[in-house]
Amino acid sequence: MKSAVIDTNVLVYDAFTDQPLHERARSLLDSLDSWVIPTIVLIELAWFARGAGLGEREARGLVLGYALSDRAEVVEVTADDLVDALASAPSMMDLEDELILCVAERLQLPLATFDSRLRRRAHGRGVPLIPG
Repeated sequence: MKSAVIDTNVLVYDAFTDQPLHERARSLLDSLDSWVIPTIVLIELAWFARGAGLGEREARGLVLGYALSDRAEVVEVTADDLVDALASAPSMMDLEDELILCVAERLQLPLATFDSRLRRRAHGRGVPLIPG
């Protein structure tokens, strides 16, 4: 079974057809049997939806659609993840990304992201990346 920890940008690009990487995100998600989604990713997706002007019902539906997907496995961010992320994040502005990376490390799964800064940090720590 092919699984990966999913970064928020993958869901944003998949959900919003006007995003430049929409087709790549859709293909990436379609290629996986299981999407491991840290809780922080769903929170960030809700923040993005609110900022993008989605109505309350649409935003809730978007987040729930991913969280309740048959392919999704929503995982908690643990206290250890938080401690590790706070210790290793280059700045507090990077905390959410660092939490996602810590979850991928803990679960020993590839990280699916289009974020070049996060990809560099993951690569430097030996976390496999999707797309490769």
